[in-house]
Amino acid sequence: MSKADKEKEYDKLAEMLKGTSTTRLEDLLIKTERVALRMTRTDKTKLEQMANRCGLSATELVTRLLDFAWEKFEGK
Repeated sequence: MSKADKEKEYDKLAEMLKGTSTTRLEDLLIKTERVALRMTRTDKTKLEQMANRCGLSATELVTRLLDFAWEKFEGK
């Protein structure tokens, strides 16, 4: 993604969040909770490889997959 494309995406995000309270933004954006996951070494390796392929951290990948699943199960 080019710098200009990133700037457009940031502008869209800023417009979407306009008027959102500081408390709500903190709830949405600031990571304060920690979760320990037990998995096999193979699963951990696959998680790390997939995150790297997507240009994400393992936390970001898991969080995005959770959001995707939530939308699917909630029918949104």
